[in-house]
Parts: sequence; structure tokens; C-alpha cells
Amino acid sequence: MLLPASPNETALWSTATIQPDYLTTVGDCKYSGSYEFIGKKVDIRTIDNCIEVFFHNNRIASHV
Repeated sequence: MLLPASPNETALWSTATIQPDYLTTVGDCKYSGSYEFIGKKVDIRTIDNCIEVFFHNNRIASHV
């Protein structure tokens, strides 16, 4: 059996609420979501080179 071509990535998961300016804060940085999700709780997946925002398990934003 062969090993996967790419190594596993460690992800940090957190939750946040999309603010009225449609932004969410991760650490010291702000990332945009979508106006449709203002006031909604979202899950945020942080890996080495990407931030992803999920609503009900659907990715709504990705920032490299």
C-alpha cells in the first residue's frame, strides 16, 4: 500500500459570528464572508496557508 502523495495537514477549528460589516476575525486579521450570513455562526478552519469559512458544512469563503 502506498502513502498519500501529500502529507496530512493539521487544522485548527473555531467558531465565529459574521459581523454587520460581513467580516469575521481570526487572530489579528479580518476575513470577509458574505452579506447573506450576517449574524450567523460559522465554523472556521485554519491551516498553514488557508482560512476557510463554513456554514452548515458548506464552504462559503476561502482565503489564501
